[in-house]
Amino acid sequence: MSKTETGFASFDGAHLCEALSRAYAGHTSGEIAVGLLANGTVTAAIVDESRTPRLCGPNAPRGPLGCVAKVFTGTLALRAANEGCVSFDRLFDRDDDCSLAGLTRGVSIRHLLSHTHGLDMSHVETVALTQAGCLDTNALTNLLRSSRRLFEPGRFYSYNNAGGWLVAALLERAYSAPFKELLNSKVLKPAGIVVDPKPNDVWCPALGNSLSLSVPEILSFIDWFMRDCRMAGHEEMKVQIPPPGWCPERGACAGWKAYSGGWFGHHMHYPDEQYSLAVRAHFEQRIAIVVAARRTPANAASMTLIRLFGRLLPEFLDMRLPVPRSVPSPKSEVVSCAGTYANQAQAVRVSFNDAVGALQIEMFNSVSDFYENRVGTRAILKAASDGAFQAGSLIVQFISPGDSGYTHVWNGRGVMRRLSDDAECLGPRRTSMA
Repeated sequence: MSKTETGFASFDGAHLCEALSRAYAGHTSGEIAVGLLANGTVTAAIVDESRTPRLCGPNAPRGPLGCVAKVFTGTLALRAANEGCVSFDRLFDRDDDCSLAGLTRGVSIRHLLSHTHGLDMSHVETVALTQAGCLDTNALTNLLRSSRRLFEPGRFYSYNNAGGWLVAALLERAYSAPFKELLNSKVLKPAGIVVDPKPNDVWCPALGNSLSLSVPEILSFIDWFMRDCRMAGHEEMKVQIPPPGWCPERGACAGWKAYSGGWFGHHMHYPDEQYSLAVRAHFEQRIAIVVAARRTPANAASMTLIRLFGRLLPEFLDMRLPVPRSVPSPKSEVVSCAGTYANQAQAVRVSFNDAVGALQIEMFNSVSDFYENRVGTRAILKAASDGAFQAGSLIVQFISPGDSGYTHVWNGRGVMRRLSDDAECLGPRRTSMA
């Protein structure tokens, strides 16, 4: 047994409750649940304002999956590939002449589930469904038709929701059934999870929506996933394109985010609902962790993960933040960074501020704000290590130098492309496909 496995094995029920009690000490309200899968056993505990941790089972309170739903969508795609219904090497058949196939030419399921496809649907918040409960491919087609690609497939990693929607649409087409029905029959039920969705419940393949599970249920899913070598051991789980700049992640594959030391996972938070979720799994060592926090600050699940298991997770032990440089970069070195970068949801304008001798960034929270020159945040970018620039908690990197300056900017989560000029059309304003 490795040192890491030994460390996790020490968390029996009593130890987990004790550790959870210490982690909760800084909270005045809310509820935190922590579950651990080790040695083939699931142990879960929950604590609330009573400050008395207790063990919990499958009947523990459920919470929204949010963007962790992408993991389940990726798993459904793996099952479809194992059944010969789809191939990760392509999205549509080469002779398929439907409009959606034309607009996604060159994009594969692998690109979609690893966030390397380059399609820009950043302005879309929800997806429409047909009367049969399937994703509306006509609406998806119309949105892609008015959207310029951010980059060619496979060039960059850029986290987004489009991949989950498009993969789900393809799976619905392959099986002639709605995503909700497919996920229930091919993933949840085989994992021993009983969910009885209401007719009006919407299970979004990228953002979860009505799909909610408890901490023990998520661990049951991961246990089932790990026991099936055709999924956890699938070749797709080894295909990762790293982020183009600083990021705590090492890439993504089949809906999972990849971290240091062979760990996979995902996380989500709903600030308005004060709910957050953190998931980690090591398939070879058969270890998994799930933390859920409700009525707590947005980062409560991630911070609890660090407090309880940070010393055992390489992503935190090896994490290295960019360090500010003592000497600012001269204008001659950074002038090629100046320009306007955008996707269809937001934009940033970068210029050289001669008064302070450094780059200045102006951030626009929406395309509408950009059109009206309504700056949301203005800050001076300070040069940092590894080619990064910092402004408070913001870390950006300019990537892919071209003849007229850098072609893209990376913000730690995704990329925005350089506009040819400020008048270039960004596409429609924020859209809800309801």
